[in-house]
Amino acid sequence: MTSVFDAADAAPLGHEALAGVAPRRWAQLRFQWHPSVQRLTLWWNVPQLWQALTDHGARPPASLAAAPVQWLLWREQLTTYFRSLPETEAAALDAARGGWPFAEVCELLCDELGDSEAPAQAAALLRGWIGSGLIVSAA
Repeated sequence: MTSVFDAADAAPLGHEALAGVAPRRWAQLRFQWHPSVQRLTLWWNVPQLWQALTDHGARPPASLAAAPVQWLLWREQLTTYFRSLPETEAAALDAARGGWPFAEVCELLCDELGDSEAPAQAAALLRGWIGSGLIVSAA
């Protein structure tokens, strides 16, 4: 959480910036991510413990999950956020952060979800990432 909070500032990309992208450019579009964006894979309920301590609530007992949980951490202005990620979003996010062009991220979603569900999921993920201020540019 400290590295997320201490990350460099960067202006997030607005939804309107993508409205001007020519259709032929979408396949090769790559995203630049806010410097605060971090990913974690945790087996223990660390985020729940952190939240309880932050909220001065009752601390749950430490517990080991049956499977690891994927987490996304980021900062908007002076507020840090974290949330768990479904496996499909975690894979798409990791690919996009790894420099994959948007077409390849969409292919990954097709492999995971099928051709009929992938386009809507790609649009929803991109809308959510931009709405959360995770993306700072697209080229």
